[in-house]
Amino acid sequence: MAILSNRRILFVARPENTPKSAHFTLSEPVEEINSETCLNEGEILVKTLFLSVDPYLIIPMGRKGVHPDVVPNQTPYPLKQFKNAATIANVGDVFGGRGVGHVVASKHDDYKVGDLVAADYKWQEYAIINVKSELTFEKLENEIFSQVSPSTALGVLGVSGSNALWGFNFVLPKDEKPIEGKTIVVSAAAGCIGLTVAQLAKNKGFRVVGIAGGEEKGEKLLSEFKLDAVVDYKKANGDLTLFSQLLKEAAPNGVDAFFDNVGGLVADAVYENLNLNARVYFCGAISQYGDGKSISTPEKYTNNPNVTSITCFQADYIDTIPQARRELFELIQKGQLKPVEWITNGIEQTPRVFEEMYAGRNFGKTLIQI
Repeated sequence: MAILSNRRILFVARPENTPKSAHFTLSEPVEEINSETCLNEGEILVKTLFLSVDPYLIIPMGRKGVHPDVVPNQTPYPLKQFKNAATIANVGDVFGGRGVGHVVASKHDDYKVGDLVAADYKWQEYAIINVKSELTFEKLENEIFSQVSPSTALGVLGVSGSNALWGFNFVLPKDEKPIEGKTIVVSAAAGCIGLTVAQLAKNKGFRVVGIAGGEEKGEKLLSEFKLDAVVDYKKANGDLTLFSQLLKEAAPNGVDAFFDNVGGLVADAVYENLNLNARVYFCGAISQYGDGKSISTPEKYTNNPNVTSITCFQADYIDTIPQARRELFELIQKGQLKPVEWITNGIEQTPRVFEEMYAGRNFGKTLIQI
């Protein structure tokens, strides 16, 4: 009999604004799993290798004073951007998002011990997955992940990379005019999606302006990733006029394409610098995730006939991940795309890392290695 100890991160308190490590705890007592008897037909047992820590996870945390400690799990959060897919977690639930690991026991004919898989199975060291009912489940391709770390399945070769690739393809000019000389602005440029888009844009010949927080991030984006300019949003101190002026200095010829991961003030400032026929992709709105309100494309963009914009619906991209993965993996092999990861060891560190990510201390994809 094989008894496995499964440490899990539990959600213990709703935030008033940004996530703190005190909103979570490591499960006590540790859950014990009998690997020989725990599975029903169609299920697999996965040992976690890496866990993803993502900004959107503030959404299921709900908000203190707005959501009760226990709510119906199927009550959708009013978030148009995610097609109402997010649900509010109950206090006491195992919390988290996507993980990648290998199969250690199986009662499914198509999956064997050793297979590498990814799914949204929360922050825990082991997970029992019903393959048929887990809509985000993936069996990862050995021909790719024998050559790169499985951690990339949670970043540049996963949902993040897929969103980056298809969003970037959307903002590409649709005429036959050369891209050289055109300017693209990428917000949250030091995050996984932003860094991926910035590298894709440099490959195509765009003049790339990144938006990030702090001098250290800006210097790294300029020196290591060769962005043409970086705007430190912290210098604007919440002032739209100043932010718009900083962008104008970084993009003196205006903005032809905008890939947004932030929303709010950032989107407002970029709008004031858009050129005629600009193309805009709204991938995320990290600045608004915790305000308890529905998030959608800013009306000033949708109402402007001279701007073509679209909002990312993550549900639309799940089926496209394998195709995007192949394209992005080819770029990695050619040295045209560099996966960037901010990895911390130990599941017990997850709450602290989540807090630090929201404080802007990460660079690249934020991950926990188990």
